[in-house]
Amino acid sequence: MDAFLGIVLLTITLLIVYGPLQSALTAYARQIVFECRDALFDLAASGEIDFNSDTYREIRSSMERLIRFAHLLTFERFMFFWWFAASDKSVKGMDDLVSQIDNEATQAKIKSLVKEAQLAVIKMLFWKSPLLWLLVLILVPFVVVATIMAKAWTVAFLNRAKNITSRQIEKEAANEPVRAAYA
Repeated sequence: MDAFLGIVLLTITLLIVYGPLQSALTAYARQIVFECRDALFDLAASGEIDFNSDTYREIRSSMERLIRFAHLLTFERFMFFWWFAASDKSVKGMDDLVSQIDNEATQAKIKSLVKEAQLAVIKMLFWKSPLLWLLVLILVPFVVVATIMAKAWTVAFLNRAKNITSRQIEKEAANEPVRAAYA
């Protein structure tokens, strides 16, 4: 009976995760990116960035692609495309495009919009991928332990270095006669 109950719960969980949850997460990410794209349009309408500039058009186009293909984007596909895009130096990222804006205030506003859109998509990728959940659940304890150990090792190393240095200074001070500072 326990095995049957386990299979039923696993089936229900998979139906939820790969059913309505996928759609809801995609809709959430799309909504955030829509809002960011609209805010970008508002900046252009107020004259902070030119509608006809390549930078505006490319950033807007990138956001529109995120909206259009959000339902197809999974963590595995993201990693696959990121791997090939990282090796192709001709592909400009949104951060590169934002850095081309001359006005620093406008650049900061658009950078914030781009980061908000990217964060929404990253959240969607994480929550749509049970494989990534499992990976994080497995790796988090190791990362925490490694961080604690690294801190302890760093403190021990610095204490040892301090002791060695202070002993060396004391030894040299005992062996040398005192000299006037301003001879």
